[in-house]
Amino acid sequence: MMKSKFKLSDRFTKKYTRDLIPYEVFEINNDGIEPVYKLKPLRLCGDSIILGEEALIELFNKIN
Repeated sequence: MMKSKFKLSDRFTKKYTRDLIPYEVFEINNDGIEPVYKLKPLRLCGDSIILGEEALIELFNKIN
């Protein structure tokens, strides 16, 4: 079990894109090999995303 690098309410934008809605971490699951994050769009116009920590680091930039 790894300690998560991010915390609840951290915000992210997708890398290499413009004009996309930022996402916010609303749940963290530390039960597996790496932490799993559930993100929801800030303006509630889209679906939630579930990503492992490595995928989150690779695909998104932290904005706060």
